[in-house]
Amino acid sequence: MRAPPRPPEPGLAQATAAPRPRRKRWRPSRALILGGGVLALLVVVAAVAFGPVVRGRVAREAARRHLEVEVGAVRPGFFAVTLRDVRVKPEGVAGLEAHLDRVHVDLTAGDIDVDGGTIAIDGEPEDLADRMKAWRARSGGDTKAAEASRGSKKPVRLDNLALAWKLPSGGEVTGSGIRVTRDESGALTAACGKCTARRDHLALEATAADVEMGADGSFKSARAQAIAVVYDPPRAATPAAPATGTSEPAPPPLPAIATKRGAKGSAATAAPAPPEGPVLPLPDLHALRSRIATGAALVAPRLPDGGKIEIDGLSAKVDIGGEPVAFGPAPFTLSRAGDRVHVAFSSSSGESEPGAKGTTPLSIDAEIPLAGGDVDARLAGGPVSLALLGVKEGTKGLTDVTRGTVSGKGRVVLASGGEALTFDGQVALRSISLKQPKIAPEPMRGIDLAVSARGVLDDKGKLRLDDAQVDMGALHAKAHGTIEETPDHFAVSLNLDVAPAACQSLLDSAPQGLLPTVRAARMVGVFGANVSLAFDTRTIDKLVLDYRIDDQCKMHEVPRELSRDHFTGTFTYRTYHPDGSLGETATGPGSASWTALDDISPFMISAVLTTEDAGFYRHHGFNHAAIRSSVAANLKARRFVRGASTISMQLAKNLFLARDKALSRKIEEVILTDYLEQIFRKDDLLELYLNVVEFGPDVYGVTQAAEHYFGRKPEELNVLECYFLASLLPSPIRYGKMWEKGEVSETWTRHLHALMAIGAKNGKISHAELDEGLKQAIVFVKPGDPRPEPRKPVNTTRRDPYEDNDAAWRPLE
Repeated sequence: MRAPPRPPEPGLAQATAAPRPRRKRWRPSRALILGGGVLALLVVVAAVAFGPVVRGRVAREAARRHLEVEVGAVRPGFFAVTLRDVRVKPEGVAGLEAHLDRVHVDLTAGDIDVDGGTIAIDGEPEDLADRMKAWRARSGGDTKAAEASRGSKKPVRLDNLALAWKLPSGGEVTGSGIRVTRDESGALTAACGKCTARRDHLALEATAADVEMGADGSFKSARAQAIAVVYDPPRAATPAAPATGTSEPAPPPLPAIATKRGAKGSAATAAPAPPEGPVLPLPDLHALRSRIATGAALVAPRLPDGGKIEIDGLSAKVDIGGEPVAFGPAPFTLSRAGDRVHVAFSSSSGESEPGAKGTTPLSIDAEIPLAGGDVDARLAGGPVSLALLGVKEGTKGLTDVTRGTVSGKGRVVLASGGEALTFDGQVALRSISLKQPKIAPEPMRGIDLAVSARGVLDDKGKLRLDDAQVDMGALHAKAHGTIEETPDHFAVSLNLDVAPAACQSLLDSAPQGLLPTVRAARMVGVFGANVSLAFDTRTIDKLVLDYRIDDQCKMHEVPRELSRDHFTGTFTYRTYHPDGSLGETATGPGSASWTALDDISPFMISAVLTTEDAGFYRHHGFNHAAIRSSVAANLKARRFVRGASTISMQLAKNLFLARDKALSRKIEEVILTDYLEQIFRKDDLLELYLNVVEFGPDVYGVTQAAEHYFGRKPEELNVLECYFLASLLPSPIRYGKMWEKGEVSETWTRHLHALMAIGAKNGKISHAELDEGLKQAIVFVKPGDPRPEPRKPVNTTRRDPYEDNDAAWRPLE
């Protein structure tokens, strides 16, 4: 059999197959190549010519609108053109120029978009307004014709702009994130991410603010997320510190001469000091009404009827007394209805705050006339926490502001002519915590205070209080009267009544921390008072100061350190070193530093009664005549120049209280003075006083003073030495440094002689003792000096001509 034929090999079959026809490669014709080259050339030529064409069109449009425009670069787009680094300036208007980073123009719709740039302004608003008004007058015809030729206005959008405005008179306006949009109708919307205006000591910062304007340029509305107002007044120059040389200080003023009622004094009355600024900063009503009228005149043409400005969070930061006080943010609205503008400022309701459910917002709203008419402002609402009002922790010493609340209700009306301001309202503070060293050295908590007032302030500077009341727990004080202040005088006529209340209830009403020394005491009795005060700085000598105090308060339970038994043996009390650091000194009957009253030179007693408290044996802790004299002297000088502290008051301070100048210390000083007068005899008080009072740097008590200055015992001191020690008491640290110099100047010696003469006139020493004292000299003893020869104890009669006479007395004026 024949084998089947083998299939041909693939390669061989392809090799023997018929050849395929070859395809021709495409080649462009010369005509097509030439056409493409021409097209490319046209594109290049068009691109090269595009810039000048656009610049020419921009120049023509700018000239038509009286603008100066410079274009840095031109970039073509798809039916659009982009201009970069564009400078725009109104023709002939100095101080106004815009530098725009990118301007995109849609060639089909005509829309203009600007992205990035800065608007630079230099000039006062009034001057710029006049320049722009003149520019509009020049360019108005051409601009209107151009707009008419184009029909409706083309949309314009400007975004991400910055503002830099300098005021030649001082101040600036800056802004960032500025956006301006104009739609086809011509309505304008302007927004600012953050804009700040500063001038003099006032700054205003707006966040997320926008304004809507109508096509005719009328104001529609304004809104801001937040506006902060900060006022930082100029600081008064700090007076230069007095020189700290070694010269001897001037002696204190001489005490008055005591006399019985009806006796005529011979001391000259000092003339009142010239005014050094207002005592009570009453507002100038005409100036206030004028400022309101000026503000209304600015608002009237810019805020149409029905227009509204809304601020989600208005805050203010004002410097008061050298300390910043901040309020807000809180909602604020300003709207117009007819010829009146309504202003409203309201706190948050507090519904979102923990524990604040059900609180009522506290609002302030006012009606301001755009023409004539009264300005009417009202307060209503609360209680609302201080935190919701925007009061920051630590503002004016306020703490725990989330717990403290305020509520109020009232109305203030400013007459259309500024001739009078009437007011009637009340404010209540609850659970307030305060840390204010001028009031108390310790933080105060639980302050519940309500204040109400009704009256009128006229344009002559006269404030009439028809009814004013302060309530704090069991304390209810009412006042009425008048206060008048003009450039040449200050006058007061007030009557104050404190309603009778249980003494313990009054003590319990004091905030925690206000009266730390006496807080633990228990009191019985009732307290009430009535005070009448009337004076005019032009006739201070006619001062009226009458007070009737019904004080039946007695402490029947006191801490150990306040008890009478505490002072029957050795005890310690607070003292101070010359550098102000705190120390403790031990004294008391039986101790080496204690000298009984009978063993102290009688001249020492005469001296302190002359210099410190001439009526010590007649008053019950408070010298009413001295208080009146002190008030008159301080009013004459328009500053504090004389106190009215008695020996009992000084003793209360030395035994129990710190040296701070807080109001709480003065209140406790009064309470403790009354207490000391109740539990001690006068001689016991004087003995305590002389053994604890400060006579110089680290020199406490008469025993140590006699040894330190003269190397003697208290019983040996002569007239001049006693009057010298008493002369140190007004400022022992300062005056006690005379010992370091080793001698007393002639000026101080004359002062001592004058003190002894007053002592003789007041009957504290005899004329023979005065003559003897005038012959004596002050001889200091220093460490290492030999001790002087001992003297016999002074043996003279202790005298006080009015000791058994309850007749009133007064110092000579």
